[in-house]
Amino acid sequence: MPEAITCLTGNLGQTPEVKLGKSGKAFCSFSVAVTSGKDENKVTLWQRCVCFDRHAEDMDQLSKGDSVVIIGYLKPNDWTDKDGNKHSTSELVVRAIGKALGQRRGEKTQRPKVEKQEDYYPPPPEDKLPF
Repeated sequence: MPEAITCLTGNLGQTPEVKLGKSGKAFCSFSVAVTSGKDENKVTLWQRCVCFDRHAEDMDQLSKGDSVVIIGYLKPNDWTDKDGNKHSTSELVVRAIGKALGQRRGEKTQRPKVEKQEDYYPPPPEDKLPF
């Protein structure tokens, strides 16, 4: 089955817990909150994610609320419960993950207030010119 690559940016819903499978390989499943819109149009969707091997081993560097960027592919999961009802979900299988630069734990970054150019680079005194 061809993989449709997906990229999302969001915040970790909980501190990831790395586990070892029966084969001895590391895996980690976690949720990411993806928020779009502003004010009354703000919508938050939750995406289940799973990662394996070295990606899972690196998850101990992340904690709840961290802003992350994830690249992976969606894997559909269909099942029927004991009452015969069909269910469908998907999880993002992680191919790459990292902290989003400039944000941590949902904080918005503020750019420094820029003053006039000459305030940053004042001209050297006339008597100290190198030429």
